[in-house]
Amino acid sequence: MSRSAGTLWRTAAALAVCLWTLGLLVLGALVAPVIFRGLPANEAADVMTVIFRRFDRVILGCAAVVLACEGAAAYLDRPVPRAGRVRGAVAILLSALGGWHALHVSPGIARLHASGAIRGLGEGGLALEALHRQATTLATAQLVLGIAYVALLFFHGARGGRGGV
Repeated sequence: MSRSAGTLWRTAAALAVCLWTLGLLVLGALVAPVIFRGLPANEAADVMTVIFRRFDRVILGCAAVVLACEGAAAYLDRPVPRAGRVRGAVAILLSALGGWHALHVSPGIARLHASGAIRGLGEGGLALEALHRQATTLATAQLVLGIAYVALLFFHGARGGRGGV
């Protein structure tokens, strides 16, 4: 793969992962606490459910971009260097966690909230609490993997890799 094509793929992948992981950080560390402190709990949950469901589409779109970039790099940069295989594995794991978050955890939280569940109260509330813990764990893992992925992108580019992603 040409050096300019490699730079293009690396840039697209880095931008997608940065949007994804920084978005999770901003929503979880800044937006959610402000919303939950400023509104009654039920209204805050309504607002955050809408925000997170919309952001789930961002996660899925970014994961698609990252996987497409990694797929193109693997196809065009053969044999795939070890750094590329490690980076590809991180991209797959990151995308799998993001997909689980967006397609399973967030919809589960939204369903439980819509059914009137209150965190920690009753069977639905306990399920809601468990999904919230899972969402927090998944977001943290995605943040860590996103940082690792971008570091691997830059490490490969700085070492003058064969031009692949």
